Amino acid sequence: MKRYHFLSDKEIYDALNRLTDVFLAAKDGNEVREIINGLLTEDEKIKIGRRVIVAELVKNDMKVRDLVQIGRIGASTVSFVRR
Repeated sequence: MKRYHFLSDKEIYDALNRLTDVFLAAKDGNEVREIINGLLTEDEKIKIGRRVIVAELVKNDMKVRDLVQIGRIGASTVSFVRR
């Protein structure tokens, strides 16, 4: 998390835990969409959505080179999600 080097570990964990709490407090899919739309830019939503797709494909044993080729996904993104 080089971008947030000025934050302490506690501040980072607090932020991530608060994000988790917000999603868990949603009553249904509509509220989740409202939270997502209120917090994320279109670019962030697409990036996260593509990472979810990669995670699902990796879970189903799709090879990195196939993901890169078929999904037009960077190898670094696939490696990041696999970790």
